[in-house]
Amino acid sequence: MTQHPPGDFREGMPFLGGRLWIDLVNTRSDALGDLVSSSEGWQRWAVAAELEPAADATSEAEEARELRSALTRLFDPLIEGNRLPADAIGVINAHLRQAATFPELSAHESHLAFRQTSVEPLSAVGKITVDFANFIADGFEPARLRHCSGDACTLVFYDSSRNGSRRWCSMEVCGNRHKVKSHRARKTDTE
Repeated sequence: MTQHPPGDFREGMPFLGGRLWIDLVNTRSDALGDLVSSSEGWQRWAVAAELEPAADATSEAEEARELRSALTRLFDPLIEGNRLPADAIGVINAHLRQAATFPELSAHESHLAFRQTSVEPLSAVGKITVDFANFIADGFEPARLRHCSGDACTLVFYDSSRNGSRRWCSMEVCGNRHKVKSHRARKTDTE
């Protein structure tokens, strides 16, 4: 998989979240609408996310929207430390059961490596679900889950900056808008 920089737009779609599961959450926003509302939209997003959509894109698009809804419902409670919705966890667990993996050791010269290997190739939705599970297992910092500070922006992200000060989904978009707005306000005040 190609490494893309944070603040990345691909095919006009935001991949700004810092994690695949957050990028799925961002497929529905006030500014962009629902990017995966159709099977064609799902296929386009999955390809841009470097996932391979299933042959039955209609069914997989429904699964993706169901997973997105569950992940969206978990986002704020994870930040705030509130009770997590059991139905959302149930949806994620159902997808994890379909993305069954088993532990496996492999030898690389004189070193052992540990990895989780899937029984069958994971579906695109399965890969997103496993990304969320790994995010939780890796010991994320809830305070680094953020909503963009842009006035009209509804995108979310995980702040992986060293000092934890990221405010914008994208410095090039929302951050720049804020700079321009601040500059204009200062200029008006001085005139």
